[in-house]
Amino acid sequence: MFQVDYIHVLEQTRDNLCVVAGIPAMIADFKEAHRGLTPTLYYDTTFNMGDFYVSALLYRHTVFIGAPVMPLMLLVHERRTTDSHELLFRWLQKLTGIQAAVFVVDRELAITNAIKQTLPLAQVVYCWNHIIGDVRAWVKGNGGTSADEHFYASSVRDLLAAVTSTEYDTQLENGRQKWSPPFIAYFDTHLASAVVCSTEFAIQRVRLMSLLRTSMLRVKLL
Repeated sequence: MFQVDYIHVLEQTRDNLCVVAGIPAMIADFKEAHRGLTPTLYYDTTFNMGDFYVSALLYRHTVFIGAPVMPLMLLVHERRTTDSHELLFRWLQKLTGIQAAVFVVDRELAITNAIKQTLPLAQVVYCWNHIIGDVRAWVKGNGGTSADEHFYASSVRDLLAAVTSTEYDTQLENGRQKWSPPFIAYFDTHLASAVVCSTEFAIQRVRLMSLLRTSMLRVKLL
């Protein structure tokens, strides 16, 4: 008999349709693999699927060699709203019991707001590929050459790879001496806050904070 137990909710409103899906066995496996741990989850929206979007919640299964990326849950939605993403995160809580996690996302405000409102103990960092992609798009859109794209992308990538705040400050100072005034303005206005919270040293700090918060929650529940 055909079963649809992977569909957890279908919610229809006047201007939006949302479907939250996830294979129960995959969810149970995720819970077992992350028992007592703070998971890192990757969330992104796929475009050009039709007149709807698919947002995938993924994780790396560290039990296997190479830590392959596995799908945990999917959200099919017609509108890119905070409410749409909140629906998925509420069901994530319900099905896994997650209170704290590290989310790697793009810089879509609706996603960031949904995480903060639904999972206030979660930490958010931004995907390096999306940040670099934004840099390349800005340079190209402002008449830059392929060499300019490579230069600015490499410069921002060096900032992201900084393992200490001192290294970040040094890289930033060196970069600003070579950047054009328009790029400096773009970086300060649109990128600086996302970059500094997504550096290697910031990610390590976020993981430590999440581990501490998880430990505190476990103690509180005892």
